[in-house]
Parts: sequence; C-alpha cells; structure tokens
Amino acid sequence: MGLYKTKGVVLRTRDYGEADRIVIIYTEEAGKVPAVAKGARRPRCRLRGVTQNFVLAEYLLFSSKSLDTISQGESIEAFAPLREDLTRMAYASYFAELVDKFTLERARAPELFHLLVEVFTMLCAHVQPEVVARWGELRLMTLLGYAPHLDSCVRCGHTISEGVFLPGEGGVAHYHCSPGTEYTLSQGALASLRSLAGMSGQGVLNLRLGPQVELQLRLALRSHLAQHISGELKSLDFLLSVID
Repeated sequence: MGLYKTKGVVLRTRDYGEADRIVIIYTEEAGKVPAVAKGARRPRCRLRGVTQNFVLAEYLLFSSKSLDTISQGESIEAFAPLREDLTRMAYASYFAELVDKFTLERARAPELFHLLVEVFTMLCAHVQPEVVARWGELRLMTLLGYAPHLDSCVRCGHTISEGVFLPGEGGVAHYHCSPGTEYTLSQGALASLRSLAGMSGQGVLNLRLGPQVELQLRLALRSHLAQHISGELKSLDFLLSVID
C-alpha cells in the first residue's frame, strides 16, 4: 500500500525504545492498525499530540507487514475531557478496549470507526457517562451481529415486559420460564434497554437512568459481552474502582 492517509482514533499506546511510541489506531480506511511514531515521546516532537489516547486525527502512514509508521498527523479532535476527568477516562478506556478486543487488525469496518468517534463525543458531553456506555455496548454488539434478543421470551417466545436476562441464550426470559439466579430486568429496566437499542446518539444525550435501572442494565449487558469475548478486560478493574 505504501503511503496512505486516513482518519483514526487512538485506542491505546505503549512506550517503545528510548523515545518512540507504539500506537494502536482504529482507522476509517484500514480498520485497526498498529503503528510506530518515532520520537513521539520527545517534548517537541510534532507527533506527540496525535499519539495520545483517544485522539481523533488524520494520519499519513507508511504501511508494512507488521508495524506501520506514522509519517504525519493532524489533530481533528483531542477529546480533552476524556483525559482530564477520571470517570470519563475510565469509560473511554473501557470502550476503547472493547473495540480493540472485538476486532482484528486491518479488517476494515468504517461503521465501528464512526461508532467510536460518536461514543467519545458523547462521553465528553453526557452528565451520565454510564448511559453512553450502555448505548455503546448495544450498538457495538449490534454491528458485530451479537445483539441481545429483547422483543420476546427466548424460552417460550411470548411477549415479555419484565423478567431475567439469560447470557447463555442471548436474551430475556420470563421469571417462570427460567427460575434461578440470572440477571433481573424490571419492567423499567427492560423498557429502557429496548429504548436504548433503538436510539440514535442524539437521543441518548437526553436520556437519564435511575441507579437501580442502570445497575440492572450494566450487569445484563456485561454478562452478554462476556459470552463473546475472550480474556479479561484490563480496563474494567479501573472502571469499577472509579464508579464503585
């Protein structure tokens, strides 16, 4: 491919050598790309600002079989609140790791790039970042083909207004169809989950959830995500330490 230009969002970074930085970028044109930014840790390096976590930038990259090289970068949106506020940072790190975990390198998926930008934009603005996280989880699962079944009971097929979430079956069930210790979804929680699943990002900005409803959604969706992801999410411990 040689030189190519693309927009991208920094998912994570790590130091490399004396002054370089390895950057994992989720790009619009090429999917998830590992790249090296030479000298990016030096104070006056022109690549320093565009190789920070969560930054959206336009990059000029030189492709190779393993690590691409960042030749140039121009910041589009720094998403500064995601690095300045601990809670927002924790949620941004969590969602970035979700995207990282669920995607392969260099598998083009522009819709995931746009979702990532939208979630980061909303995390900067919403007074309840946990609501954005729930919406982002649902949208991510839908785009990947893992959307939970919420319209009817996964056991009997009848309509349902409240019940339990069965992570092993990917959807909701009546209490009497699944006696046990699965994840409870009250009428308000299930209604909110359905609303979130059908909302645009703009709609989410006006949504508020009570603490009990949010907790039920969090536990249900986290159990659903766990069915489709391998390994532990390193960012989850950080997130839990911030919100609990």
